[in-house]
Amino acid sequence: MKKGKFIAGKIILMLLGVGLVTIAVLLLWNWLMPAIFGLTIITYWQALGLLALSKILFSGFGRGHSCSNKKKKNWRGRFGNRCSSIPKEKRAEYMQKMKDKGFGSHKE
Repeated sequence: MKKGKFIAGKIILMLLGVGLVTIAVLLLWNWLMPAIFGLTIITYWQALGLLALSKILFSGFGRGHSCSNKKKKNWRGRFGNRCSSIPKEKRAEYMQKMKDKGFGSHKE
């Protein structure tokens, strides 16, 4: 029973949050866009549609973001494996060049 109330509460909070963000988009659009670009004012449902369209265009459909920690760790691991096969002398030379270019202190 407690789990059902918790889920219902989360759904209500999510709908309330989406509603408030939609109202913010509506108010900002109707305040700025007609004055700046000469566009018409929009309704609540058009603001919700704009919100959905921006989510699709800028976030995509998948879970997470393209720069998630998991992908960063995988990239760092692959790069670390490549660097470990380089001889120490060449690695030290490369690190010194990077320091000279201003890329901070690098550890071997």
